[in-house]
Amino acid sequence: ESINGENLTKGPDLPVQSGEKLEVIRSLERFAEKENLGSTPEAKMLFLADFEGVEKPGCEGEHLGSESTILFTRMIGAMKLSPSGYEACYLPKKSKEATDLEIKSYIDKLLVSSEPKFVLCFGARLTNLILGRKEKLSTVHGQFLPYEASGVTVTLVPIFHPDYLNINPKMKKAAWVDLQKVLKDQNS
Repeated sequence: ESINGENLTKGPDLPVQSGEKLEVIRSLERFAEKENLGSTPEAKMLFLADFEGVEKPGCEGEHLGSESTILFTRMIGAMKLSPSGYEACYLPKKSKEATDLEIKSYIDKLLVSSEPKFVLCFGARLTNLILGRKEKLSTVHGQFLPYEASGVTVTLVPIFHPDYLNINPKMKKAAWVDLQKVLKDQNS
């Protein structure tokens, strides 16, 4: 399968036995190197979302074909970005293999390697994980929040998660307004 002519990837093979936390991090790092994440210098946006059933981090791919992953892909498509203008990363919502701290470490390394101008973070869980504090998404969605990872400063923009938008379709307009804010700032 493909999106905009791009082949979809499936992510790294993560160990399933407990007690292999270090190997999970190494696997995430090898995946980022193998997929050349951050290798597109003109990529100005990084989309981050977590989904139920996603076992392995991956970029540029629909892992499940669920309503939420399809909506996530459509939201990105609606922005009409060139394939070289963004990277999308699907993360596990719950993982037996990786803790939240390990997923945050992976995200930080991804930010350092790709240096996007914007990080569009879908959902409260990832937003709170990245910021290191508890925020209500209804309060911070669409805001441009500075975030620093190993000396690289990016603009984090919390966006309503596709799971939430499928449950509350009236909020799709607010999510679209938030995406348009990013597009307007990117083009200025």
